[in-house]
Amino acid sequence: MLQSFDDIILLANEIGNNYLSAKKVNLKKIARDNEITIVVGNYGNCFVGQLTHYMGEFFILLNKDELEKAENGRLRFTIAHELGHFFIDDHRSKLRQGISLSFKGISSEQKFNKFEHQANSFAANLLMPKENFIRRSKKIEIGIPGI
Repeated sequence: MLQSFDDIILLANEIGNNYLSAKKVNLKKIARDNEITIVVGNYGNCFVGQLTHYMGEFFILLNKDELEKAENGRLRFTIAHELGHFFIDDHRSKLRQGISLSFKGISSEQKFNKFEHQANSFAANLLMPKENFIRRSKKIEIGIPGI
């Protein structure tokens, strides 16, 4: 089933709101509840994060080599991005069929950009659900004091 861009954003917001804990979305709980195993390893410069499907199970592979040199927040965004590949029906379906979503596994740059753009949008909305963001932003003082 193809999901529209708006559907992807709504789904990410819904999941994000359901997993808010101590002002943050609990990404590890989302993964656990959906039987996705997070694996941290040394993979050189091959990728930062990758969702894979192997023997009927999903794994998020996190590249310690790349994430150690990344800025704060990159780890959370990477996990959220990979969760996007899981929750977006078309992406999950392709992974189950053994089709790679990584850049090297896709024949056209345009198709790669579509998958990555959808997963990036999912991640941004998952990490910062709209309703929670608006509610919290109303409590912040305007101007320098609020920064």
